[in-house]
Amino acid sequence: MWWLQQPKEAQDSVFGPQIIRIKLKGALGIFSERMTYFVERVWCHPTFDWIILENAYKAVGLEFPFHYRMPRDLRTIVDEAGVDVYGDYENDGIAHNALDDCKFQVKYTVDCLKKLRVK
Repeated sequence: MWWLQQPKEAQDSVFGPQIIRIKLKGALGIFSERMTYFVERVWCHPTFDWIILENAYKAVGLEFPFHYRMPRDLRTIVDEAGVDVYGDYENDGIAHNALDDCKFQVKYTVDCLKKLRVK
């Protein structure tokens, strides 16, 4: 339902005809193989993305492969740096497009790190 409230461009980036679709269980299996091998921390919103991911594993009968201490959140660094993400920065891409959101987060995270380094 959340996706239905997002801009058409964002919906198309996830559900458009160019997207290759695979079954959720297969996708989570591939995700588990890659992520648990390469990643010690998962950057996400622990109260949103993490819960959705955990429930997806439960829905298809797979064990959630991540430890509860793994999620990390950009909001901590943003708060410590005193940055107003949505007031001081403009997202040049499509909101809720994964790649555009990532670029936006990188932009303000770099500034946060610079500010914290000065303190």
